[in-house]
Amino acid sequence: MSFMNVTVQEVYQKNIVILMSDKLGLSVDNIFTQCLHQASISRSDIAYVYLNNPQWQTELVAIKPKVIITVDDAPLQALTHRDSSWNFRGSPIFKDEYTVIPVINPAICLG
Repeated sequence: MSFMNVTVQEVYQKNIVILMSDKLGLSVDNIFTQCLHQASISRSDIAYVYLNNPQWQTELVAIKPKVIITVDDAPLQALTHRDSSWNFRGSPIFKDEYTVIPVINPAICLG
């Protein structure tokens, strides 16, 4: 008798996804972590998705987030076709499946 090992891709749900073009640098990541902490959000409650991954759209579908925070212009434009996170920062943009909240890149704070 032979047994087959069937690999099932784990589908997980996170309420919040951070969508970025690429990973943040260490100093910027620390600022971002402080902002999340002030909002009482734990990093373990968040999934990170990067536009430089060709499968980013598939990841979003699998995660099924309620809120997507877009960091900078490219992720905002990819989801909403709006081109300026500066103009829309902090303003919720309601979509059918989720709410998009654009934020500016914390690197701006570093001057």
